[in-house]
Amino acid sequence: MAEQATKAGGDLAGHPIVVIPARMASTRLPDKPLADICGAPMIVQVWRRAMEAGVG
Repeated sequence: MAEQATKAGGDLAGHPIVVIPARMASTRLPDKPLADICGAPMIVQVWRRAMEAGVG
């Protein structure tokens, strides 16, 4: 995969890809990713933490 990216002009080794699962159809807590946590949706809080950690 990294070899293909290098051929296409990109380098995946220095740029990690982060996937944050955000399932809206939860049975115990529907719309959980949109739940308010300290004034922002949970998905925004998770994204901020990922950015602070330098992984995204």
